[in-house]
Amino acid sequence: MGLPGIVNDEIGSQLQIELNLRRELSFPEQRMVEQWHAAVYFTDEDSDLEDDYDGGQVVGHAHVVKCRLGAPAVFDILDSLESDLHTVSAAVIDPRSGYPTDEVEDTIEGFGQDFLILNRVQIAKGFRGRGIGRWFAAEVINTLSPGAGFVATYPAPMDDSEGLARRRAESKLRSVWSEIGFEPLNSDIMILDLSLITLDEKLKGLRKRFGAL
Repeated sequence: MGLPGIVNDEIGSQLQIELNLRRELSFPEQRMVEQWHAAVYFTDEDSDLEDDYDGGQVVGHAHVVKCRLGAPAVFDILDSLESDLHTVSAAVIDPRSGYPTDEVEDTIEGFGQDFLILNRVQIAKGFRGRGIGRWFAAEVINTLSPGAGFVATYPAPMDDSEGLARRRAESKLRSVWSEIGFEPLNSDIMILDLSLITLDEKLKGLRKRFGAL
């Protein structure tokens, strides 16, 4: 499986992204957190991946959460969703005010009314090693960036690895996300300032690399 015989600068014309929103409507506070699920799929009819998706073959998934700043309830909502989201929120927002922590304020140059959490990105085995994951993530972030001041992520592997294997996986993920503009906030969390042109410049380079200009 994978992309035999297809070079990177031909992939861009055969990949598509679909975004779906999940948001609770029962209470006003719940509307302050939007869960976005993205899928990237390959439209080559000859591909033999088993996971069919709307006429194409799924090659990756991403989960990005868009949150309102200045809403203390956001901290508790993220805590109730999953532990990694709590880890990120504890590093980037004050649980009492819902606004960015002093550490974030010292790191980024501007704020919007929202912030994003890049929670996870998964690419199918046959499609790894080409940089599709970072391009996919950059495209999703770019789509969801209006109104957002920054993106935070916790670059931790999604398996149960421990010790040296886990540290190596974390180091690799940090390297991957640094290639689209993320910088360390602390020992665990990385942050991308959306007020800068960094993401735009990185995205231009990735689109060129994959023939999507």
